[in-house]
Amino acid sequence: MRGEDKKIINELLHNNGFKSLTLEDLGELNLRISKEAKLPKFDDWDWFIGLDITIHDTYSTKIYLNDFEIIETETREFRRKSFKARLTFQIQDHFGLDINDMNGKIFELSSWFCSWLILQRYKTYGFKPFINEANFCTWIE
Repeated sequence: MRGEDKKIINELLHNNGFKSLTLEDLGELNLRISKEAKLPKFDDWDWFIGLDITIHDTYSTKIYLNDFEIIETETREFRRKSFKARLTFQIQDHFGLDINDMNGKIFELSSWFCSWLILQRYKTYGFKPFINEANFCTWIE
């Protein structure tokens, strides 16, 4: 996602003349990232190491803009504006299957996966999902 979020922030800053971001700018940034950026997903059918089947998709992703700085560089020949930003990602997923995992995929044709879904979701069997969470920060410039 790093290339997409950097592109969106860069376009937003270019359009406002590299001024400080207003609340309206931040709202537009939030809207564009939620519509245009591809969130982390293991969707390449990698069955060998098991990522596709264990953490193939995320249930919740929050992105925080923690630090933001506009950098101006001036020489005799040109004047350049750029930015440096620190983004924090909080990604959550539940272990197991849900309806979206099954519908429209080959999994719904497998009795093994259907049984797994029932065992995980049937309240009489003591349905108790657990959440995996990953948090990390990254700088973009």
